[in-house]
Amino acid sequence: MNLSELGIGDTATVLSLRLARPARLRLMEMGLLPGVEVTLEQRTPWGDPLVIFFRGYRLVITRADAAAIRVRARSAPSPERP
Repeated sequence: MNLSELGIGDTATVLSLRLARPARLRLMEMGLLPGVEVTLEQRTPWGDPLVIFFRGYRLVITRADAAAIRVRARSAPSPERP
């Protein structure tokens, strides 16, 4: 799944960044690396850009960049039974 496919509030683990080298290096220097958990916090009314949260800060990225970032969605915890 791609980062752009997450719903608001969903958390996922980054698997890979399939961006052109300059953009990939810039995001990796900011700490967006494979294994990092990210949360999709917000979409603008037009759907682009997206606000993601990881490693204690928020980052605004384009939907095209988010579509090039492969993630594994974290499964929701199962509800407890009484």
